[in-house]
Amino acid sequence: MPDFIGIGAQKAGTTWLHAMLSKHPKIWMPPRKELHWFDRDPRFPSPSRHFPESASNRSQQKKRLAKDLRVVGRAAESERYRRAAWQAQFRLADKTGSDFYHTLFDGWSGNKVSGEITPAYAILDDTAVGEMAATCPQAKLIFILRNPEHRAWSMIKMRLGRNGLARINRRPKRWKKFLGKPGQLLRGDYLRTLDVYSRHFPDEQIGVFFFDAIRERPAEFWKQVCEFLQVDHYPIPHSTLQRRIHKTHSIVLPTWLEKSIQEIYREPSLELAEKLGGYARRWAGIEESDCPASFRWNERSSL
Repeated sequence: MPDFIGIGAQKAGTTWLHAMLSKHPKIWMPPRKELHWFDRDPRFPSPSRHFPESASNRSQQKKRLAKDLRVVGRAAESERYRRAAWQAQFRLADKTGSDFYHTLFDGWSGNKVSGEITPAYAILDDTAVGEMAATCPQAKLIFILRNPEHRAWSMIKMRLGRNGLARINRRPKRWKKFLGKPGQLLRGDYLRTLDVYSRHFPDEQIGVFFFDAIRERPAEFWKQVCEFLQVDHYPIPHSTLQRRIHKTHSIVLPTWLEKSIQEIYREPSLELAEKLGGYARRWAGIEESDCPASFRWNERSSL
């Protein structure tokens, strides 16, 4: 079973973290970044599409199977047989039993520390997090926070792609509605996420990290991740640590959309600033010089 799980946040550096963790010789990461096991229930705002209970019809299941076969085939053709074997296990094995998640780690990680990162886990409800705790009670949790306003805008840019400004200005009501959807609001409600997880995991197993530190001092961020996971620090070249992954297109945030985002997150940002301090105070426009890259939730949960 995984020794750690990255639970989000979406658009907060989780792909960068997965890339760095995959370079560590004492850490094993699945070939696929996001496993989406605990968010497979159709009741979630954006349920995983990889599992039978999430597929809405037989046509979708056939399309998924065809895609799964192509992925396994490409891995086999590249002579990366171990990767192909894992992909076959993930994509083609029976996924209806509770033991399936175990098979994605058992026998693959050897004596290395293992983990997975699925940002959608940040919006899990109490029942799903309880299932996670029952399945992986010893797992450490990594939660990377980003200014919720910036996270929301980055999410929109990812969906827009090229020529985004023209698309967004053509349908302003659509994007205002998108920001207010339950799934999007939950992704920016960091304190709710921490509250739900702290009901099921000891606070000292919950590591809170800040996306800002990846940008400003990635070496320190990486070192603190290694310390939290209790693995030896593995030096990674500064040029690699600074590399942007999945960089979105450069689009100027329209004034009308900026105001909408600010209205949604003004009060939550002030609450974050009071509860978390550091970078969260900067997000709320409060001057702050003491900004740790991370902390354990037990260091803040009693405040």
